[in-house]
Amino acid sequence: MNAIICFGTPNCIDDIKYLCGALRGPGQWKGDIITILVNSQPYCQEGVELHNKGMKVIYKRSNDHPYLGKYFIYDKDFKMYDQLLYLDLDFLVLLNVNGLFEKYTEEDMYWDKTPFNLDVGLKKEWLDKQRIDSTRKIFQAAAILFKTGIIEDCTSRELFDLTRSLHDVNIHNPEQAKGWSDEPIQNIYWERYTKSKNEIRDGHICFVGCRQPGTILAHTTNWHKPWQSPDYKGYFKQAMEAYNKL
Repeated sequence: MNAIICFGTPNCIDDIKYLCGALRGPGQWKGDIITILVNSQPYCQEGVELHNKGMKVIYKRSNDHPYLGKYFIYDKDFKMYDQLLYLDLDFLVLLNVNGLFEKYTEEDMYWDKTPFNLDVGLKKEWLDKQRIDSTRKIFQAAAILFKTGIIEDCTSRELFDLTRSLHDVNIHNPEQAKGWSDEPIQNIYWERYTKSKNEIRDGHICFVGCRQPGTILAHTTNWHKPWQSPDYKGYFKQAMEAYNKL
């Protein structure tokens, strides 16, 4: 059994609704959608609505930067699933997603590799000191497909701890994350899964500017979110119509 998982804070409820609608509508996803609400009151009105729309809603508390709520996807309670597909909320769902899991079963983790080096996320001086190749291409943490067998009891806690310890050398996305970006941290923590064999193939999941005819999920990034960009107004409308029909 597989599931798609996402997370958000109280400020992201409408964004969560969009993604859920996109997955159920154009994505035709029939399986579970898990929504982690970080720092929302348990059984709040928004959470109850999502539950009534068929989502599995999990409530978590955190005093860390909102970006780090992503680490809750590695909770041991999710080991009931075989595979999880984590998605940021700002994805376009272009094609049926149901066959995606079957395309990626050989390795324990898959993600989309970027053209950028690791030193765009962590200071080169620190990487050199740790003898980590600063020219290694960084993998995009907006979408991660993984087998839950990699989750251990300490996984989430270790990711939180590592992020705090590397705050001063974390230079990724300084305008928004300010030392708290999860992406370079995950690239370090999951280093054994950052090989060419762990790369998502054929543009199945990619940056929206790189999409191909067979692209299933396209990441729009913070600057072109579907609910903000006029370029994707039609996708947003379609997703919200599907959500409202749930």
